[in-house]
Amino acid sequence: MYSILIISLFVMLFLSCYNGKLNTLFFVVISTFVFFIISLRGINVDRDSSTYFSVFNQIKEVGFDELIAVSSSIGQEIGFVFFMKTASFIGLNFYEFRFVFNLVCLFSIFFIIFEYVPSRFRIIVYLTYVTMFILFRDFTQIRYTLACLLSLISIIKFIELKYKKSIVLFFVSVLFHNSSLIILPILVVLKFIGIDRLFQLNWVVTILGGAYLFQLVDPINMLSSFHFLPHQITRYIGSAYLNGGNTIGLNFYVSVFFVLLLAINYRNHYDIDYKILYIGMLFSAFTSILFYGMPILMRMQLLCFTSIIFTPLVVYRYFIKDTLFNNYFF
Repeated sequence: MYSILIISLFVMLFLSCYNGKLNTLFFVVISTFVFFIISLRGINVDRDSSTYFSVFNQIKEVGFDELIAVSSSIGQEIGFVFFMKTASFIGLNFYEFRFVFNLVCLFSIFFIIFEYVPSRFRIIVYLTYVTMFILFRDFTQIRYTLACLLSLISIIKFIELKYKKSIVLFFVSVLFHNSSLIILPILVVLKFIGIDRLFQLNWVVTILGGAYLFQLVDPINMLSSFHFLPHQITRYIGSAYLNGGNTIGLNFYVSVFFVLLLAINYRNHYDIDYKILYIGMLFSAFTSILFYGMPILMRMQLLCFTSIIFTPLVVYRYFIKDTLFNNYFF
């Protein structure tokens, strides 16, 4: 069965790589199929769905006025807790809630792909996204996926100078996962430095060098002393999740490679796809340096790395000549 599925995906990808309408049709079919697999699987398939099942039933018994306290005690963001409570309040069970939540994730990726990805690249961009998130075995990561998608849209809207929408999306994403806090410095940099200047190598060195200097002063403990960080992060202070481990890995080297390549090749007329890939890679490298030796905070690095889904589109549009042979070969 799995062999048939994999072969079918490759056949669809091959047939649709030059026909935009066919690509879009197959994208909708594949994404809908994956959505139902994720939404209808048993709670014992995931490593932590049974925990979320218990939390969902626990939240049924508390009032809306108690949700902030519950959020702190169970270590889950208030937006997600409110979502669960609302679902239970209107009569949904856990499985129905999970179905609706996954549907929100699906609509988010639909928005990105239909709005910013040309039709013939939609399947390959979606499959890149799937390999990053959907195959995770934790429901926590599915929740994290929504925060990543909303954060990505927030940055895009900021580049488009739609500041109010960007800020709203940023706050909503933080309410679902604290990793979205990394978006705040990204928006600040975009506002005060500007997207075009950000491609200059001197700014790249300044941002990455600043991250290195700041990590020397133990930023997490310093920020926690100001009571800035949420409980979902501070609860890890003193544990192995925030102390020890090498966080400079493959993602970091990939990020640095793309930063240098995209910065050198940049032209002012390049579109959103090029810019969002560059920003994601730059701050992916930034986060790896800033939170060196803090494995749990590499979720922030992966959140920035989400822009990697635009790689097939960017490589083809800006680095490969548009010919029929290259279209099928690539």
